[in-house]
Amino acid sequence: MSTFRRAVTVVLAAIGLPVLAQAQQGSGCADRDVFRQMDYWAGTWEVYNGQGEKSADVTVRPILEDCALYEEWNGVDGGSDGRGMATYDTLTKEWRYFWVADYGYVSTWTGTPVENGVRFVRTQPAPGGQTKLRHWDLLLMDDGRIQELARASLDGGETWEKEYELFWRPKEQ
Repeated sequence: MSTFRRAVTVVLAAIGLPVLAQAQQGSGCADRDVFRQMDYWAGTWEVYNGQGEKSADVTVRPILEDCALYEEWNGVDGGSDGRGMATYDTLTKEWRYFWVADYGYVSTWTGTPVENGVRFVRTQPAPGGQTKLRHWDLLLMDDGRIQELARASLDGGETWEKEYELFWRPKEQ
């Protein structure tokens, strides 16, 4: 461990933050089950819309001693590129996701496990001073593909409208 990290660990432990001090030691997450909940997402993928048109080539890989998943989204045929990172927040007991696209769009999401995957939720401003509630699901399908489904509500979740649906296929190596 570097001198700096050792000093940070000592200071954090001294002021009563043993959980943070332990996290500073780089213990990794490979053997922690909660961090395995999104392992199905790791891989190299081709992403298609509902009409079968290819949207992107994507690679998702574990980083930071298996404590996070890093997404590299490369749009095809003039589509935008983006990068994302997902991790489990051990303090809030929720998944967190951060996305940035090459045209400046940024979003942050909070997620919880659902059957066959994770549902991420976000609230954001909408036109006319409204608030838009969004759900973004990454669901493992029986055939090994992933369904990405985004839905939005402008009435606090009473009604939902599909924003988009994509299907991720494992890329043949």
